[in-house]
Amino acid sequence: MKRVPSSAIVFLALIPALAFAADPPAELRVVGVLGNTSGMDGPPIPYAFYTGVAVDKQCRVYLCGAPGVVPVANPDGSTCAIVPVPGVGHGHDWEFLRLGKYDPVTGRQLWSAGRRAPGFAAPGEMYCPTGAAGIIGEMLFWTDENSRVHVFDTQHGLYLDTLLEDVSRNPTPGPYTVWVELFNTRVFRHPKTGEVYLLAASDAVHVFEVLATDRKIERTSGEVTLDAAGIAAVQQRLKTMEVSTHREYRIARAAGPVAVDGDLGEFAKAPAAELAIREDARGTARLIHDDANLYIAFAVADSSPLANGGSDPVMAFKTGDTVEVYLGRESPATRKQDRPVEGDLRLLFTRQEDKDLAVVYRAVVNEGKQPREFRSPSGRTMLDRVDVLADVKMAFAKTDRGYRFEAAIPLETLGLAGLPAGTKIGLDFAISFSDPAGQVNAAKMYWGRNAAGMVYDIPSETRIEPQTWGVGVLE
Repeated sequence: MKRVPSSAIVFLALIPALAFAADPPAELRVVGVLGNTSGMDGPPIPYAFYTGVAVDKQCRVYLCGAPGVVPVANPDGSTCAIVPVPGVGHGHDWEFLRLGKYDPVTGRQLWSAGRRAPGFAAPGEMYCPTGAAGIIGEMLFWTDENSRVHVFDTQHGLYLDTLLEDVSRNPTPGPYTVWVELFNTRVFRHPKTGEVYLLAASDAVHVFEVLATDRKIERTSGEVTLDAAGIAAVQQRLKTMEVSTHREYRIARAAGPVAVDGDLGEFAKAPAAELAIREDARGTARLIHDDANLYIAFAVADSSPLANGGSDPVMAFKTGDTVEVYLGRESPATRKQDRPVEGDLRLLFTRQEDKDLAVVYRAVVNEGKQPREFRSPSGRTMLDRVDVLADVKMAFAKTDRGYRFEAAIPLETLGLAGLPAGTKIGLDFAISFSDPAGQVNAAKMYWGRNAAGMVYDIPSETRIEPQTWGVGVLE
C-alpha cells in the first residue's frame, strides 16, 4: 500500500456496495449498450464514451460522457430523461470541456471549474478529466486520464490540489507514478478505521492512503468591485490562456542544394518548432522544401539517444526513440471532417538494429490497400496501408546531449508535388523518448496539440488524428 503525503489531498467516489455491503446483490438490468436500446422504453441512450456513473437515492443511474447531456435511467432499465447540461461531456478528442456543480432543484449552474491544459498542466488545468472519483468532506476528487487526480472545493469549485505524478513529463518511476491511462478512480472512507483510500485503476489497481482530508479548508471573504475596464482586462487575459485552435509553421524554400548528412546547416534560417517534456527530453523540428523534395530536420536532447531495441519496423513506435512528421493535403483549419482522408499520413524515422529506418502509415488509400490492424484489450485501429520507405535519404548523428536527424523525401511520395506557394497543409511533429534501456517508448511529445501523447495503448498510438494537427504553409 502507498500513502499520499500530507501536502497532497485526494478523493474518489465509492461505488455503492462495492466492498462492504452485507445485503445480497440486486438484480442487474440493461440500461443501454453504446446507444443500442432496441426494445426498451423511452428515448435511446446516446452513443458515447461513458466514463462516469452515479446512482441517486431513488436508484436512478446517471451516465456521464455524452457531449452536452446526462442520460438518466430508471431502475427497470427504461430511460428516465436525457438532461441537457451544457459544457459537460467529451470533446472531439475526448477531453471534458469543464466540470461543474448544479442546483438539484432549479438546475442552475452554481460554479464551473478546470481548464484544458494547453501544454503541460499547471495547477487547476487538466489533460483529459473523465469523471468524478468521489467526495470526502468538502473535497471533490476528479479523475484525469493522464494518471492524475484533481481536487476541488465542493462549495465554490476552487482548485485545491492534484495527486500522483504527471506521467506526461516522463518522470523517474516512483511510488506515486501510475503508468498507462488512469481508467477510473474511487475515493472512500473506511467504515471502521475512518481512513481515506484512493483506488486507481490502470495497468493494475493501485491503492493509496490519502492523508490530510480532515484538514479544514481555509476560505476568505470580501467585496469585489467590477467595472467595464476590469471585465475587459479579464476577458483579454482569458483569450491569451486559450488553447490555440491550430498552430502554424511556415515551410521555407531551400536557399540552395541540401546535403543530407546530419549537419543541419541548411536549416539555420528555418523556424524551429519546439517540443519539450523536460530539459533532457526535448527537441526542435524544422522543414524546408524545393520543387522535388521535402527536407526534414530534428535536433533532440535525449539522455539515452537513438535507443530503439525493436526488430519489427511497423511497430518501431513501441520500442524506443523515434522522430515523426504528420502530413495531409488538407489544412485542419478548413477541412470538413475530423476523420482522416486519403493523403493523411504519418512518417516515422529511427535507427533499428543499426540501420536507418523510415516507415509511412496511411489511414486511407483508394488503391492498393493492404490493411493493418493494431489491437489491444481496449480496442483496435485499422490503417489501409503501412510501408517501409526505400526512397528516403536520411542521416542520424549523435551529439554530446542527444542526436540530430535529417531526411529528404520526394514530394511525389507525400502527395504534395506541384502545390503552389501559399498552400496550407496539415502538419504535425512528434518526438518519442525511450526508457533508459531503449526497449520501449516511455514518453511522446506532439507539436500540433502542444502536449504529450499516449504511449500505453497500441490502437491509440497508431490512430491518425488530423483534427489535432497544426497548419503548414508552403513558401
